[in-house]
Amino acid sequence: MENNEKEYGKLQWLFFVIIIPMLFTGVLVLIILSVAGFDVAGKAGKTFKEIPLLTSGEGNDAAGDNSADALEKKQVKLQSENDRLSEEVSALKLDLQILENDKQKGEKEVARLKQENSSLEQLLLQKEEEKEGQSKDISKVYSKMSSKKAAEILPQLNNDEALRILNSMSDTQLAGVLGKMSTEEAAKFTALLTNSNE
Repeated sequence: MENNEKEYGKLQWLFFVIIIPMLFTGVLVLIILSVAGFDVAGKAGKTFKEIPLLTSGEGNDAAGDNSADALEKKQVKLQSENDRLSEEVSALKLDLQILENDKQKGEKEVARLKQENSSLEQLLLQKEEEKEGQSKDISKVYSKMSSKKAAEILPQLNNDEALRILNSMSDTQLAGVLGKMSTEEAAKFTALLTNSNE
C-alpha cells in the first residue's frame, strides 16, 4: 500500500508541478499574444493545415489553396475594376473641365456678340438719323423748288427716296408737284403714298 501511495504521489506531483503550470503558461501566452494583435487562431489553423496527417487533410489543403487562389483572383479582378473606374472618373472629370471651359468661352463670346450687336444697332440708328437729316435737308430743297421742276426730278429717283421727299412736303406743295406730273407718274406716287401711310 505504501508503494501505491508513492506512485500516486509521483503522478500527483507530475500533474501539479509540470502539467498544470504548463497549461497555465500556455493560456497566459495565448491571451498576451491575442491582446498584442497576433492572430493566434489563424496561425494555428494554418500550421494545422500544413501538417500532413491524412489524405483528407491534404484534400483540405488543396481546397484551401484553391480558395486562396480564388480570393486572390477576385482581389486582382476587383483591383483592375477599381483602376478602370478610377480612370473613367478621371476622364469624366477632364471632360467636365473641358465643358466648363467651353461654357465660359461661349458665355464670353455671347457677351462680346451682344456688345457688338448693341454697337451695330447704335451705328445703324445714327446712320438712319443722318439719312433722315439728309432727307429733311433734301426735302427743304425740294420744297423751295418750283412744283414743275420737282415733278420732273422725282420720277428719276428711286421709289424710296421719292416717297421720303413727298412725305416731308406739305399738302399744298404735294398737290402742286403731283399736279405737274404725268397721269401715270402721279397715280404711281399716289399709290406709294397711300401704301406708306397704312
